Amino acid sequence: MDSENDTLPLRPYQAIIWGPEAEAMAVRAICFAADGDDARRQAIQEYGEHCVLSLWNKEDADQPRSKSDAEDGVGGDVG
Repeated sequence: MDSENDTLPLRPYQAIIWGPEAEAMAVRAICFAADGDDARRQAIQEYGEHCVLSLWNKEDADQPRSKSDAEDGVGGDVG
């Protein structure tokens, strides 16, 4: 974990992860991370760099998104 993230509280992130093969089954996973980037790093470390994943945090998902976030794709699928 990055040193700047060492002081951040860990929050639960949920993910749905698919392998690179077209017929791959989806896996649901939960990890505890300081932020979304940390959660993504953990998922890639465990499931491989070529996995496709959708990652979210309930607290972040419950907050209203601004129009600029929606246009930038912030808060959507990662990977």
